[in-house]
Amino acid sequence: MAADASIEMESDLPGGISKPARRALIGAGYGRLELLAKASEQEVLKLHGMGPKAMDPLRSALMAKGLSFAAGEAKPKRQPVRPQVEEFMNKLEHPLKKEIEEVRHIILASSKELTEHIKWNAPSYCIHNEDRVTFNLHGKGFFRLIFHCGPKVREGTGKEPLFDDATGLLEWLDRDRAFIPFTDMQDVRAKKEKLEQVLAKWIEVTAS
Repeated sequence: MAADASIEMESDLPGGISKPARRALIGAGYGRLELLAKASEQEVLKLHGMGPKAMDPLRSALMAKGLSFAAGEAKPKRQPVRPQVEEFMNKLEHPLKKEIEEVRHIILASSKELTEHIKWNAPSYCIHNEDRVTFNLHGKGFFRLIFHCGPKVREGTGKEPLFDDATGLLEWLDRDRAFIPFTDMQDVRAKKEKLEQVLAKWIEVTAS
C-alpha cells in the first residue's frame, strides 16, 4: 500500500482520467507519461478499468510532453506541440505549474483545430494562425486564461459582449475580451466542464 501511494504521488498522469483508469495504468507500470509512451493505444485499452473516454486526456498529456503512444496505433490529428512551448514549460517556475499544465491539457483536448505557441511570454492558442486564447501568468496566487480576438476588434456596435455566456465563467473586459481566473487544482477541476463549453463557443464565434 505504501509503495502504491508513493507511485501515485510521483505520477504525472493527467487529472482528467477516472480513478479506475489511473489505478489500472499505475498497476500496469504506466504511472508516468514517459513510460506510457512505450505502450500502444490497443495495449492500454486492454487494461481492466480503462475505457475510450480516458484516451483523449492521455493523448493530450503525452502531446504536451512531446510524446505519443507507441507506433502503429491511432494518433491524434492535432498538430504536435511546438518545441518552443515544450521548452518554455520545462523552464517555467510558477507555484501553480501543475494547474497550468492541467488547463493546457483541457484546451488542447477541446479542439483539433487549435495550435499552440508562445505569446506574451505564455502559452497561446490559435485558430487559423490567429490567437484566440492566451495564458496570463502574472497573477499572485492565481493565473488567468485570456479570451480575445488578437489585434483585430470584432465588428459590432455598443458594448454588449460577443455572446451570452451561459456558464457564468467569463469576466468581460470589453465586448470581445474576457478572462477566467484559476486559483488551485480544485478550482481547475471544478471549472473543467464549463471551461470546455466556453472554449467551444469562443472558437465558434471568433473563428471566422
